Amino acid sequence: MLNLLLTRTLCLGTFAFLMVASVACNDGSTDSNAQKVRKTCEDGTFPPCNVQGGGKPPDEPGGGGGKPAFPGRGQGDLYSDLVALYRDEVGRPILIQKELLPEEPGGESPGTVFCLQPISANPVPGLVTVTNPADGRQVSLVEIGTGLPGEECDVNPDADNVALVQEILFGRLNLGRSPVKVLAQQLRDVTGSMASSALPVDIEEAGRFVWYPTLDLTSGVEVDSPGHNLSLHKELQVEGLPLTSQTNVVIDLPDVASSTDPSNFLDHAAAALGAAAGKGDLVDLNLVVYDNRILNIPNETLAAGTLATVVGGGVMDCPSDLPAGVSVEDQCQYGEIRATGPEVYIDYGAEGYAYTRSDVFPGCVRGLLTDFPSPGTFTPFSGTIMDCVFGTIELVEGSGVCSGGVDFTGVTAIEGFAQRADDARAIIAFVHGNAVADSTAILPIE
Repeated sequence: MLNLLLTRTLCLGTFAFLMVASVACNDGSTDSNAQKVRKTCEDGTFPPCNVQGGGKPPDEPGGGGGKPAFPGRGQGDLYSDLVALYRDEVGRPILIQKELLPEEPGGESPGTVFCLQPISANPVPGLVTVTNPADGRQVSLVEIGTGLPGEECDVNPDADNVALVQEILFGRLNLGRSPVKVLAQQLRDVTGSMASSALPVDIEEAGRFVWYPTLDLTSGVEVDSPGHNLSLHKELQVEGLPLTSQTNVVIDLPDVASSTDPSNFLDHAAAALGAAAGKGDLVDLNLVVYDNRILNIPNETLAAGTLATVVGGGVMDCPSDLPAGVSVEDQCQYGEIRATGPEVYIDYGAEGYAYTRSDVFPGCVRGLLTDFPSPGTFTPFSGTIMDCVFGTIELVEGSGVCSGGVDFTGVTAIEGFAQRADDARAIIAFVHGNAVADSTAILPIE
């Protein structure tokens, strides 16, 4: 158990270090994506089948191998097309309008279709490059359309083009695909423990909750289980505060910023998502949207009236920097219309959520760096969480010196929520990957 009571003075001075045994941790990552049985053509390839009974080879996009295909019309199942997409500030995918190809050469187009638009991680020469409204990054639009009728929204199968598609990996968060009763039991377990805490529930350096089975301050138990954290992540968004749905006991949670901060429970929800994720996995805004969908958070939130929501499917002008001609009549669809109806999205921006890394993580950390500067070695270090986790560590006279922490200031909406979650994950990974002797818990801003 980390010492949660240290003051910020541990950032300074010289410390005597005890050798702490390095423990190899298994993050329990699983992949519960079951292989689906697909219809095949006569020759064993995949539809659409031609008159000779053949279709797409298995290694083409949409043919069962490599990168996923993109139906683009919002009719996929719950887990389809989980890739990085062109999105607006709310997180809704911006669907590009394309003209349908005629079934017969020289025929007339039967109309238009709105396609999901995958994006590259970085700008790519030769492709249309735009600013992604969701996070302000410069990205390129992956080419869609194979030139065949019915495949207007499929990724162009050129290998270099397909390689640009960024699949969103869930790792431990695949637990959210379990039957509803699984997370419900996890929520009952963790809220029962928190409600029985002999001392007020606290938070540790990443934002995970800590409850106390006795009045002894050293008895604190971190909420470390992925299932417990994922269930809290959902509950905090659907029910808000206080956490009473399972216990009928008000569980007071500590402030992260100010006690009057209306988005305080969202900060807890984001930290819980980061704690549920695999330590080496990335939590970004695409994952947040898909995770919300899988856990049915937006629909339950809409019914409960807890958070602001936006219903997708509206057709409006495309973003101003999207070059003319990319979309038919420069019209785009904001948000998907799925087989079950328009998708619902949580509008974190409308809730006033904003995240500044240095405000949330003002604490310090010290201990022994594992396998630094070389495998099998342990090196003492101390510094701020900002510098040690989000900066660089250099070896100076036998000690690790942390510096150059990168801040995020006033990051809003879904981008801020996702960044808060990923920062929690990064801190947990740092603590688990090194022999940390002490760290400062998140301190309320007075």
